[in-house]
Amino acid sequence: MNIKNNQRSRDTETRVEAVFFALLAKKHISKITVRELCEGAEITRTSFYGHYEDIYDLLRKVENRIAGEILGFFWEELKQNHKDLRVAFIQTFRYIERNKAFFQFFMKNADTREIFTLNPVLDYMGASGSVQEQLRLNFFIGGLNTLLMQWLESGCRETPEEIWEALPTGYVKEL
Repeated sequence: MNIKNNQRSRDTETRVEAVFFALLAKKHISKITVRELCEGAEITRTSFYGHYEDIYDLLRKVENRIAGEILGFFWEELKQNHKDLRVAFIQTFRYIERNKAFFQFFMKNADTREIFTLNPVLDYMGASGSVQEQLRLNFFIGGLNTLLMQWLESGCRETPEEIWEALPTGYVKEL
């Protein structure tokens, strides 16, 4: 019996996601079939449906996992590197680059088109942020998301270090 969250179950989900990302890099989600996901991941349809309701459920689960991971990843990098924004952002950009197929799809098709959002930043800073700080951060985050969208659309031609250099980091000095 395959119990949810055991190693075998996680391995299956990892394989399905890898095939899903590869397919997203080639075609729109509406053209991806459960059959090709199963063939690529070397699983049965029964196994697929044991994990997901359909392809859009797979997408939702991947979006939720990656959204949580990227923000957690950024904050962990920031903590581990003594609040060094440069290191935290570069490592986060590398994460985005490694998962480029997903983020390209996400930025083209998501309702919000935001990888970073204001509320987690404010939560991290505490509710003490002034209105001016919130406005500055909101401006920065909007620009950051637009920069990331352009970077992903170009196929991540620039290095994470070059993306960092393009950021007006004065807006986030309070972090």
